[in-house]
Amino acid sequence: MTPERFIAATEQSGIGALGLNIKSFLFQLATFLIVLFILKKYVFSKITKTLDAREELVAETSKNNLASSEALKNTEAKITTMINEAQTKAEEIIDTAKITAQAVAAEAVVGAEKEAMQIKQAAHESALLQAEKLRRDIQAETAELVALATEKVLARELTKTEQSTILKRALTEIKK
Repeated sequence: MTPERFIAATEQSGIGALGLNIKSFLFQLATFLIVLFILKKYVFSKITKTLDAREELVAETSKNNLASSEALKNTEAKITTMINEAQTKAEEIIDTAKITAQAVAAEAVVGAEKEAMQIKQAAHESALLQAEKLRRDIQAETAELVALATEKVLARELTKTEQSTILKRALTEIKK
Protein backbone atom coordinates (compact mmCIF):
# COMPACT_ATOMS: atom_id res chain seq x y z
CA MET A 1 0.00 0.00 0.00
CA THR A 2 1.36 3.28 -1.06
CA PRO A 3 1.08 6.36 1.02
CA GLU A 4 -1.43 7.92 -1.32
CA ARG A 5 -3.63 4.92 -1.07
CA PHE A 6 -3.26 4.87 2.68
CA ILE A 7 -4.21 8.51 2.81
CA ALA A 8 -7.14 7.90 0.45
CA ALA A 9 -8.26 4.87 2.46
CA THR A 10 -8.04 6.74 5.73
CA GLU A 11 -9.91 9.68 4.31
CA GLN A 12 -12.85 7.50 3.57
CA SER A 13 -12.70 5.63 6.81
CA GLY A 14 -11.55 6.50 10.35
CA ILE A 15 -10.14 9.99 10.60
CA GLY A 16 -11.36 10.99 7.13
CA ALA A 17 -14.89 10.03 8.13
CA LEU A 18 -14.64 12.57 10.94
CA GLY A 19 -13.81 15.33 8.50
CA LEU A 20 -10.15 15.69 9.40
CA ASN A 21 -7.41 16.18 6.87
CA ILE A 22 -4.48 13.94 7.69
CA LYS A 23 -1.91 16.23 6.06
CA SER A 24 -3.10 19.17 8.09
CA PHE A 25 -3.19 17.04 11.16
CA LEU A 26 0.39 15.81 10.69
CA PHE A 27 1.60 19.34 9.91
CA GLN A 28 -0.11 20.67 13.04
CA LEU A 29 1.27 17.78 15.09
CA ALA A 30 4.80 18.49 13.84
CA THR A 31 4.38 22.20 14.61
CA PHE A 32 3.04 21.39 18.03
CA LEU A 33 5.97 19.08 18.80
CA ILE A 34 8.48 21.72 17.61
CA VAL A 35 6.81 24.40 19.77
CA LEU A 36 6.65 21.96 22.67
CA PHE A 37 10.36 21.17 22.28
CA ILE A 38 11.30 24.88 22.11
CA LEU A 39 9.08 25.71 25.10
CA LYS A 40 10.45 22.80 27.09
CA LYS A 41 14.07 23.55 26.29
CA TYR A 42 14.07 27.35 26.70
CA VAL A 43 10.90 28.54 28.45
CA PHE A 44 9.69 25.84 30.83
CA SER A 45 13.13 25.42 32.41
CA LYS A 46 13.34 29.16 33.13
CA ILE A 47 9.78 29.27 34.41
CA THR A 48 10.46 26.22 36.57
CA LYS A 49 13.66 27.78 37.93
CA THR A 50 11.82 31.04 38.67
CA LEU A 51 8.98 29.20 40.39
CA ASP A 52 11.45 27.08 42.38
CA ALA A 53 13.38 30.22 43.37
CA ARG A 54 10.15 31.91 44.44
CA GLU A 55 9.09 28.82 46.36
CA GLU A 56 12.44 28.75 48.14
CA LEU A 57 12.14 32.49 48.83
CA VAL A 58 8.66 32.01 50.24
CA ALA A 59 9.86 29.09 52.38
CA GLU A 60 12.87 31.09 53.60
CA THR A 61 10.69 34.13 54.30
CA SER A 62 8.26 31.93 56.18
CA LYS A 63 11.13 30.41 58.16
CA ASN A 64 12.51 33.91 58.87
CA ASN A 65 9.06 35.09 59.94
CA LEU A 66 8.81 32.18 62.36
CA ALA A 67 12.29 32.89 63.69
CA SER A 68 11.46 36.59 64.00
CA SER A 69 8.23 35.74 65.76
CA GLU A 70 10.09 33.50 68.21
CA ALA A 71 12.76 36.16 68.73
CA LEU A 72 10.04 38.74 69.35
CA LYS A 73 8.36 36.49 71.91
CA ASN A 74 11.71 35.85 73.62
CA THR A 75 12.52 39.56 73.60
CA GLU A 76 9.11 40.42 75.03
CA ALA A 77 9.62 37.82 77.76
CA LYS A 78 13.07 39.23 78.53
CA ILE A 79 11.69 42.78 78.60
CA THR A 80 8.90 41.69 80.95
CA THR A 81 11.45 39.97 83.18
CA MET A 82 13.71 43.02 83.14
CA ILE A 83 10.79 45.32 83.98
CA ASN A 84 9.77 43.06 86.86
CA GLU A 85 13.35 42.96 88.15
CA ALA A 86 13.63 46.74 87.84
CA GLN A 87 10.38 47.20 89.76
CA THR A 88 11.59 44.83 92.46
CA LYS A 89 14.93 46.66 92.72
CA ALA A 90 13.14 50.01 92.79
CA GLU A 91 10.92 48.81 95.63
CA GLU A 92 13.99 47.55 97.51
CA ILE A 93 15.75 50.88 97.00
CA ILE A 94 12.67 52.77 98.19
CA ASP A 95 12.40 50.52 101.26
CA THR A 96 16.09 51.00 102.00
CA ALA A 97 15.73 54.75 101.55
CA LYS A 98 12.77 54.80 103.94
CA ILE A 99 14.71 52.85 106.55
CA THR A 100 17.74 55.10 106.09
CA ALA A 101 15.55 58.21 106.31
CA GLN A 102 13.97 56.91 109.52
CA ALA A 103 17.42 56.18 110.96
CA VAL A 104 18.66 59.65 109.99
CA ALA A 105 15.53 61.23 111.48
CA ALA A 106 15.99 59.21 114.69
CA GLU A 107 19.64 60.28 114.86
CA ALA A 108 18.59 63.89 114.30
CA VAL A 109 16.03 63.63 117.11
CA VAL A 110 18.62 62.08 119.45
CA GLY A 111 21.13 64.77 118.48
CA ALA A 112 18.56 67.51 118.98
CA GLU A 113 17.62 66.08 122.38
CA LYS A 114 21.29 65.96 123.41
CA GLU A 115 21.82 69.50 122.20
CA ALA A 116 18.67 70.64 124.03
CA MET A 117 19.92 68.98 127.21
CA GLN A 118 23.32 70.64 126.82
CA ILE A 119 21.70 74.03 126.23
CA LYS A 120 19.40 73.48 129.22
CA GLN A 121 22.32 72.42 131.40
CA ALA A 122 24.43 75.38 130.23
CA ALA A 123 21.52 77.73 130.92
CA HIS A 124 21.06 76.20 134.39
CA GLU A 125 24.78 76.54 135.15
CA SER A 126 24.73 80.10 133.85
CA ALA A 127 21.69 80.87 136.01
CA LEU A 128 23.45 79.38 139.06
CA LEU A 129 26.56 81.45 138.35
CA GLN A 130 24.50 84.59 137.91
CA ALA A 131 22.57 83.84 141.11
CA GLU A 132 25.85 83.35 142.99
CA LYS A 133 27.24 86.60 141.57
CA LEU A 134 24.05 88.42 142.49
CA ARG A 135 24.28 87.01 146.04
CA ARG A 136 27.85 88.23 146.34
CA ASP A 137 26.90 91.61 144.92
CA ILE A 138 23.95 91.87 147.30
CA GLN A 139 26.16 90.85 150.24
CA ALA A 140 28.73 93.43 149.28
CA GLU A 141 26.10 96.15 148.91
CA THR A 142 24.42 95.09 152.13
CA ALA A 143 27.73 95.25 153.92
CA GLU A 144 28.36 98.72 152.58
CA LEU A 145 24.87 99.80 153.52
CA VAL A 146 25.30 98.37 157.03
CA ALA A 147 28.61 100.16 157.38
CA LEU A 148 27.07 103.45 156.19
CA ALA A 149 24.08 102.99 158.45
CA THR A 150 26.32 102.26 161.41
CA GLU A 151 28.41 105.36 160.68
CA LYS A 152 25.28 107.48 160.54
CA VAL A 153 23.89 105.97 163.71
CA LEU A 154 27.11 106.42 165.56
CA ALA A 155 27.75 109.73 163.88
CA ARG A 156 31.35 109.01 163.58
CA GLU A 157 33.61 107.26 161.17
CA LEU A 158 34.47 103.63 161.90
CA THR A 159 37.92 102.23 161.80
CA LYS A 160 38.82 99.44 159.52
CA THR A 161 38.69 96.78 162.24
CA GLU A 162 35.26 97.99 163.40
CA GLN A 163 33.97 97.93 159.83
CA SER A 164 35.33 94.42 159.39
CA THR A 165 33.69 93.16 162.57
CA ILE A 166 30.31 94.67 161.69
CA LEU A 167 30.51 93.28 158.15
CA LYS A 168 31.27 89.80 159.42
CA ARG A 169 28.27 89.88 161.73
CA ALA A 170 25.99 91.21 159.02
CA LEU A 171 27.17 88.55 156.58
CA THR A 172 26.56 85.81 159.10
CA GLU A 173 23.05 87.12 159.67
CA ILE A 174 22.36 87.33 155.91
CA LYS A 175 23.63 83.80 155.28
CA LYS A 176 21.17 82.42 157.82
